Amino acid sequence: MPSVLLYFMYSLNIIFFIFVLFFENNNPKTRTAWLLIFVLLPGIGVFFYILLSGHFFTSNKKMLKASKQSEKILMDYFADNNKYLNGNICNNPDIAGDYKQLIIHNAFYGKAPLTVNNSFEIFTSGKDKFKSLFNEIENAKKSIYLEYFIFRKDKTGRELLRLLEKKAREGITVRLLFDDMGSILTPLSFFLPLIKAGGKVSSFAPVRFGIIARINYRNHRKIAVIDDKTAYTGGINIGDEYANISDKKPEINWRDTSVKITGDAVFFLQKQFLIDWFSCQIRKNGSIEQELKELLSGSDTRGKAGEDNIALQVVSSGPDDTENDEIEDSLIRLIFSAKKTLYIQSPYLTPDEKFFSAIKNAVNSGVDVRIMVPEKFDKWYVACAAYTNIPKFLKIGVKVYRYKDFIHSKTFVADSEAGSIGSTNIDSRSFSLHYETNVFFFNKEAGKLCTEIFMKDIESCEEDYLEWYTKKGVFIKALWGFASLFSPIM
Repeated sequence: MPSVLLYFMYSLNIIFFIFVLFFENNNPKTRTAWLLIFVLLPGIGVFFYILLSGHFFTSNKKMLKASKQSEKILMDYFADNNKYLNGNICNNPDIAGDYKQLIIHNAFYGKAPLTVNNSFEIFTSGKDKFKSLFNEIENAKKSIYLEYFIFRKDKTGRELLRLLEKKAREGITVRLLFDDMGSILTPLSFFLPLIKAGGKVSSFAPVRFGIIARINYRNHRKIAVIDDKTAYTGGINIGDEYANISDKKPEINWRDTSVKITGDAVFFLQKQFLIDWFSCQIRKNGSIEQELKELLSGSDTRGKAGEDNIALQVVSSGPDDTENDEIEDSLIRLIFSAKKTLYIQSPYLTPDEKFFSAIKNAVNSGVDVRIMVPEKFDKWYVACAAYTNIPKFLKIGVKVYRYKDFIHSKTFVADSEAGSIGSTNIDSRSFSLHYETNVFFFNKEAGKLCTEIFMKDIESCEEDYLEWYTKKGVFIKALWGFASLFSPIM
């Protein structure tokens, strides 16, 4: 019997090896990584492929249905916005500047209309973001929509849950959506008080009830919308570590970025929430049509006009659209648009070839490119993979800075005029396997502020040099090199 099972596993391994070698459509690096796993771990490699490749247990029918409904409802809005782009915005240097092509790219390819009447407030710590968010929730009169990758059962999570429970008892519509894998350590019983109070809670792509293979295609977005008028997004989840009050690693300072928005851009963050909520909570006969139509019906239900007149586009991407990588392509377009400076912050640095090539072209064009990564990574294998990529950036002339603690911020700013803040890391998972949302801004004041934040963070950094990597021993370099082989699937 054992010999039959062994024969079956090896046969299955050969079948999957041939499939990946000749029929897999992923980039060559990803295919090579899987082929290597099949060779090193025959039989077991097939299990990991089923678990991690993204080809199994990843139905997106409900997400696609909701997306198509929203596009149908917004068809007229898109048409009007495109006319507005062609007739006004793109000929207005105060808004478009050197980013006309990026704005058009986001509008047509990313289905992200440009809104120009927004206010924009940046938070560089979880503590400040939570204070603002909790205050908005406390004063909510109509609705509270929250969507997070991680929702922890700790001091921060309990405080927020108590507040949501209170608002639900007041009759406020409360919807909470969390990613089941990201929040796997949070027991579902934790949310029962909110449900009993009248709030609605849903987990994205459950992995707890027998569908253990569904660990890909995670919802990595962080979106909060209060009363249809105020929204938050960025990199901050719900947990003590984001507010630097965690007892687990109190010595590590957690640096992150989130943004608070008022104005018409709020509608598009709320639209994304409704699509995600529909795909999880509402069954086959459900629809988001009525809610979207109500949001579009009058100024009292639309986003409150911001005072700063900041131009924003909300760009989302995910594996429901397997043909496109909207956020990565928009970030690459932003890189190509930079003329003088490009400053990037990311907790992970395992880019694919087209992203690296874009950075290289920017450097070769005379752009001052600087990338900030953590000194203390939260995952050792991610650090190993990053350490094989950092020397490549240093060799082409990129300045790399290591933040003294852990920086979880995902920000881009070009020429102090345009940029992006969101949930997207510089890695293959964020670009292709996760559902992500970024806000692209086109405003000199916002750009200047982001540049100032970057420069302030540099004061807490050490600049990286190539010598540090070349002096490492053979064993360490071998470990980094081995880890880098698997970076396309990390």
